[in-house]
Amino acid sequence: MRFDASKGTIDVEPTLIHSEYQVRWLNVRFGTFAEFLELGMQTRLKQIIYVSEKANKSSDSLTDIYDVSHKNNPENEISGCLLVGSNSYLQLLEGPDSAVEKLYSKIKLDSRHKKVKKLYDQQ
Repeated sequence: MRFDASKGTIDVEPTLIHSEYQVRWLNVRFGTFAEFLELGMQTRLKQIIYVSEKANKSSDSLTDIYDVSHKNNPENEISGCLLVGSNSYLQLLEGPDSAVEKLYSKIKLDSRHKKVKKLYDQQ
């Protein structure tokens, strides 16, 4: 992923298979290649990248975000990357379609974020 702040653009190469599913799939025996493909198609992965302004610049706010995401994201099969600037957040979320949409909806309403703007939405 490359972010060019001067142009306001992001170049993202899509992830074909989420790393957690790679491990799962490698540990399962398949009778046919068709069974392997069918399992992979059952879970649709989604990526969202958004930017937001920090509502609170204290380190407690970031600690809260870390603690909640560390607890909730693995059980919802969500992974990602959070970049923290002096006044803003830039985050990539990746996981099952419905779980990522639900999390992004929560983030938009979260009091720790202001002016949440979706930059990229890939399914």
